[in-house]
Amino acid sequence: MISLVRQKSSVVILSILVGCLVLPVSSLASAGESLAVKVMREQFEAECAKGRKPLVDLGEKYLAAARALEPDLQKAGDLEGLLALRNEVQRFEKENSPAPAPSTVASLAKLQKIYVQQRKRALEAADKAVVVAHARYKKKLENEVRRLTVARKVEEALGARSALDQLALAIDMESWAEDRVLHLRFDAATDGTVRDASGTGNHGKLKGNAALKSHEERRGSYLSLDGRGDYVECAHDETLSLSTDGTIALWVRPTELHDLRGMVTKYNPRNSYTFRTSKRRGGTRPIFGDFRNTNGGKTFLTVGEWSHLVVTLANHEVKFYFNGVLDSEGFREKRVPLVQNTCPVRIGSDYGGRYFVGDIDEVRVYRRALTAVEVARIFKAESR
Repeated sequence: MISLVRQKSSVVILSILVGCLVLPVSSLASAGESLAVKVMREQFEAECAKGRKPLVDLGEKYLAAARALEPDLQKAGDLEGLLALRNEVQRFEKENSPAPAPSTVASLAKLQKIYVQQRKRALEAADKAVVVAHARYKKKLENEVRRLTVARKVEEALGARSALDQLALAIDMESWAEDRVLHLRFDAATDGTVRDASGTGNHGKLKGNAALKSHEERRGSYLSLDGRGDYVECAHDETLSLSTDGTIALWVRPTELHDLRGMVTKYNPRNSYTFRTSKRRGGTRPIFGDFRNTNGGKTFLTVGEWSHLVVTLANHEVKFYFNGVLDSEGFREKRVPLVQNTCPVRIGSDYGGRYFVGDIDEVRVYRRALTAVEVARIFKAESR
């Protein structure tokens, strides 16, 4: 039997955490958070991390054991098996996936069988740990709200209540997290790479002068773009190819407003889709579509102000949401699927060097149209 020997690995922590919160931990920090609530939240975060650690460690062990098979395959001259092994390792690392892709290589298939069995037990333990941590944190917050209310400490009570609401939102949003194919939080970059929190491995590369800056009034960072050739690029992947259904959501804070500046695009001269700005009489609004036709929102963007923009596509019907509220809706003039291409997805750039000038944060792409209620929940959870 193959042993999964523990070994140090450069593999990143798995971003698909079954049974755990899908929101960034920083979003659980509420406005007006008291020291007592902060301590409770940090204890909750630590408990969740501790509960997930065996699952993360198991993924590292699986990769280490898979890599250890390579010398034997090389010695046997099994080029096909060697290629399959390397592809599995690369896929596992890229997707941060807790589930292996079934292999035809006998030694790897045997290893995978062991891993799947151990993973099942680790998942059950992680689920249980997070559920217990959630229940304990929720109870503490409820008690804190009652205590502060009785003591008539109104502002602190509201802060504790806000933390309780954020926790409820995080748990509620978990049920539809599997539809995400891209989620760039811009909280950190490693070697110029911004991690994709959706679990699909669509990580972004910082280009030009693109930089991450810390938020002034909340935890985390955002993407800052000066409009002179800087953007973030996610390599083409089929998961990013929208057709008749999908959702794009992000926060923007423009420092300048111009026509046809890309926010989230998969574009060449025959673009697949582009969510960008459009200047018209009175102001600049978001528009969405491919090279054949576009639809637009009604509300104008404001320089220096954060706005939450969402566009959904469902069977050719396009809806725009502005700060969590439906802004406009209508059908695409030509009711055909979006054009498909193999171009990368760019954040902050459009075709022909049309760059967005300002700040961008929390970019999300879903493979289905989110409902109005779901859009409002994201806005509330991430509201700044």
